[in-house]
Order: sequence, then C-alpha cells, then structure tokens
Amino acid sequence: MQNRQDLLVALKRIAVPQPYAIAIADIKNLQNLPRWADIFGGSYDEAMDNLLNGVANIARKIGKRYKVHLVALCADSVVLGGGNVERVFLGVVDLIRETTCHLNKIDYDKFGSFGLLRVGITWRDDGSDAKFQGMRPGILAHYLANQHGQALGAVNVTEAVLDHLPPEHRGRFVAKGKDCDQGKIFVRHWSPKKDLA
Repeated sequence: MQNRQDLLVALKRIAVPQPYAIAIADIKNLQNLPRWADIFGGSYDEAMDNLLNGVANIARKIGKRYKVHLVALCADSVVLGGGNVERVFLGVVDLIRETTCHLNKIDYDKFGSFGLLRVGITWRDDGSDAKFQGMRPGILAHYLANQHGQALGAVNVTEAVLDHLPPEHRGRFVAKGKDCDQGKIFVRHWSPKKDLA
C-alpha cells in the first residue's frame, strides 16, 4: 500500500508540460534480488540501499543526458517523464544497460549480460480522452513494468507511445497480443549483442 502511495506522489511531481511520456523502471524484480546480501555483503537492508543508491546515481546522469525529468527513485521504481518520447525511450534503454554494467562489475557470474530492469512507458495528455488523463497513464506504466514472468530487460510501450517514436526505434518492438486503455501493448526484448555493444 505504501509503495502505491509513493508512486501516486511521484506521478504528481512530474514537472513536464503535457503531453508527455511516463516511464517506470521496475527494480524489485531484479534477478537474484533475494541473494543481494551475499553479493554485496552486510545485511539485506544495507545491500538494498547500496543497489538503490547505484541505480539512483545512474538515473540522475541519464536524466541530465537526455533532458528528461527524473521524478524519483520511488520505493521499488525509477520514474521518468518527458515530452520527447525518443529521449525517454533512449533514457530507459541506457538505464537498463548501465545498471547491467554496474552489476556486472560487482559479480559477473551472478548477473551476466542480462538486462536487469523491466520498463513500462505510457502517454499522458489531459487534453485528450480519459484514458490518457490524470494518474491512469502512470499506474498503467507501473503495471507494464511489473508484469511477472516477463523477460529481463523488457521495455513495454503502449500503441500511443509507439506512434510517437521515430521509425528507426520501432523495428525491435513486437505486439504482445494484449490490449490496454492506450491500444495495443508492444515489447522490445533485451539483446546483449545489440544493447551492450
């Protein structure tokens, strides 16, 4: 319940003129999360603080690099917002890549070259239909990022977001066969050969 409250507070803090894309990167489903105390040393809470601080530092750099608004490291998620969908998309791809590289340096055998975050990106526009207004897009982005069983490094976007992406970034997205308020859901799967190049 607290995580949901924290998320709603974070979504209200997005200080970007509408319309804009909301990206939420899920942290809590990281591979090997229960074993992080062994990996980092110390207690589980200390290990989690170490992880979250590392992700937060990466996210801050990415926010500056792509000129997107890093709202918060909110409970178990990184929340980004930006009016330029391409920058938001490239920002989350870099976030996955750089988090993966950060953890590889700590213990490559346990983390390998997997993309270690899962992301959902949606579109908010209070001047449009109700499905694009208020908290609904942010909650949907959180849902897309938190789907259990999905592949590591997955970037899930709605049809509305895909429509705003330049053609050169659309090629790796495939339809998931599911619909949501904002149309079809598309996913871009992680490819170590391409994404860590």
